[in-house]
Amino acid sequence: MCIVRQKGYHATSVEELCAAADVTKGAFFHHFKSKQDLAVAAAEHWSGTTGALFAQAPYHAPADLLDRVIGYLGFRAALIRGTTSEFTCLVGTMAQETFLTNPAIRDACFDSIAGHAEKLEADLAAAIAVYGVTADVTAKALPCTPRRSCKARSSWQRPRTTRRSPPTASGTCGGMWNCCFVSRKQRRKTMTEATDITLPVGMHVLSPHLVCAGAADAIDFYKAAFGATELIRLAAPDGRLMHACLSVNGSSVMLVDENSDYGMLSPKSLNGTPVTIHLIVKDADGVAQCAVDAGGRLKMPVQEMFWGDRYGVLEDPFGHCWSVATPQRQPMTAEELAAAARQAVCSQAGAGS
Repeated sequence: MCIVRQKGYHATSVEELCAAADVTKGAFFHHFKSKQDLAVAAAEHWSGTTGALFAQAPYHAPADLLDRVIGYLGFRAALIRGTTSEFTCLVGTMAQETFLTNPAIRDACFDSIAGHAEKLEADLAAAIAVYGVTADVTAKALPCTPRRSCKARSSWQRPRTTRRSPPTASGTCGGMWNCCFVSRKQRRKTMTEATDITLPVGMHVLSPHLVCAGAADAIDFYKAAFGATELIRLAAPDGRLMHACLSVNGSSVMLVDENSDYGMLSPKSLNGTPVTIHLIVKDADGVAQCAVDAGGRLKMPVQEMFWGDRYGVLEDPFGHCWSVATPQRQPMTAEELAAAARQAVCSQAGAGS
């Protein structure tokens, strides 16, 4: 049904649908009495395929109810990538066109949209109770707001001469929902005070987010080189990854495929990176060798360093730099570290003279 998402329901002819599906008109009308019947069946099929995607989405993981709600908005925003036809909702497109003219299609589309919204109602109802919401909102009405916000954002994605930054679903709706759920006394603490944040499973408060030219291949490399575990992978219709998250030694690393349309450039496109990701491991020599065997390039051999680590630096096949380190002794005090640094500098100066 990609052609309907590209052209719209009314502008798409039966002949075009048959050509796209590589079937004859006779075969089409053997299964469907009309284009309307196909649209109703397509809405039901859309519910099934997208339902599986939403059922496995990461926003279900947080223990905090509000985090789940805001996570849903972030998930919606992550889906809005690529060209308009790639992320446009099929049932939303058909509902807009047929709302007043075709009740059968309109109702089938509504059932699909409402089905996704109902999955949020339990969390919303519980969050309303826990956070003491006093605004005039209901758990049944609130799930409709992300779709409206995302639909508004899609209009910003259309080609225009002067590009402007689009409002995001998580920004537009997230701010509104936070206002509904959190009173002034209950508002989240600032970053410097955030000692009791409930984090998603496997996440820390700070995580690298890597842009890769070939994120799927990067996942395979990180598994081979660093023993990474894949937590989630979300692919766009064109196969590129919109989002992925790995666990490396218990810490999260997020990835996304390069997309120059949105300013997401990889080190390969930028001819390098100023960032080095530091990885503490039990065996720096062994990990560095695994990374080289998997296709990485050693930039600095693993060696004893004055601060007490065995330490080396390598570049992965996607241009990201990693330092691997194995602590060899107890952490130094600031004074001990300064003295060791002076001694190392003097030793290098003496060796060079």
